[in-house]
Amino acid sequence: MPKSAPRDLIEAAANEGGFETFVALSDLAGLSGVLKGAARHTVFAPTNQAFNAMAPGALEDLGRPERRDALLALLKLHIVAGKVRLDRFTGRRMHGKSIGGAALSIDGVDGVQINGARVVRPDIAAANGMLHGIDSVLTPKIAARAVRG
Repeated sequence: MPKSAPRDLIEAAANEGGFETFVALSDLAGLSGVLKGAARHTVFAPTNQAFNAMAPGALEDLGRPERRDALLALLKLHIVAGKVRLDRFTGRRMHGKSIGGAALSIDGVDGVQINGARVVRPDIAAANGMLHGIDSVLTPKIAARAVRG
């Protein structure tokens, strides 16, 4: 009997392992409700390794209560509306927008990259969307560069 998909994106990330930082930060930012809700989303979730590679002190800074809005904006860069499997991007170049309104440049010609971050763990399904693990954290600066091309 095939295993059913987790109920929501937070559960999918938690069950998969390697996304504990993303799950914790989503909860801290108040984004878990969106990722547990009925609306379908695709999440390009940085792995724990991606978060650990951030500049020293950056992760701790984002975790401060007064930085909640910045954390929320950062995490929204990683989410798009709709449920999208990775094969939709394969062999194509396209542009899209995150739920935070930032531009995303998707390059599926040699593997799949989102604003330069490589998808390293594709197609982690949830009932309310799809999660793809990426190897770096998208930042507003990187999103702005995607607009300029």
